[in-house]
Amino acid sequence: MRTLMVVLFVLAFRFVGNAQIINFPDANFKNALVNTKCVDTDNDGYGDADADFNNDGEVDLDEALKVDSLYLIGRQIKNLEGIHNFESLKLLDCIFNELTSLNVQGLENLLELDCSLNNLTLLNAGEFSMDIITYNNNNNNNNFIIDKNNNNNFIIDSNNNNNNNNNNNNNYIIGNN
Repeated sequence: MRTLMVVLFVLAFRFVGNAQIINFPDANFKNALVNTKCVDTDNDGYGDADADFNNDGEVDLDEALKVDSLYLIGRQIKNLEGIHNFESLKLLDCIFNELTSLNVQGLENLLELDCSLNNLTLLNAGEFSMDIITYNNNNNNNNFIIDKNNNNNFIIDSNNNNNNNNNNNNNYIIGNN
């Protein structure tokens, strides 16, 4: 009986020490998190470390919660599924990837998002808290700067590089009225 209790105690302790591993369906996304300097640890605007703080080849929930700035630039990422686990994220820079949709709904601390140079057709920000979203689609030379107005909506300003007039007819509002 005593041996059984010791075995159960050891097994229980082993499982308590293991955090839940996050599944990232896009191999390029996971590779960027685990093998590149994508996390800004000293707030200088540059990646200093990977998101795999314990170097086990995975990103677990505890590690994801420690990340507040994430730079995923030019990593051929097609899908950011799993990003919602980074609940402390304040800045997400995912420029020059292969994203066609981006869902940052639920990232309540996210203040800045740059998703330029992707082929986005859908951006889901949900109940957004961001101060600014930047999107530049290189294919059609339109720049979209999405900024909050006084009603907490985002105004998407589509400034065509070939047209320097600041016509409000190029503005779109998304969000709750």
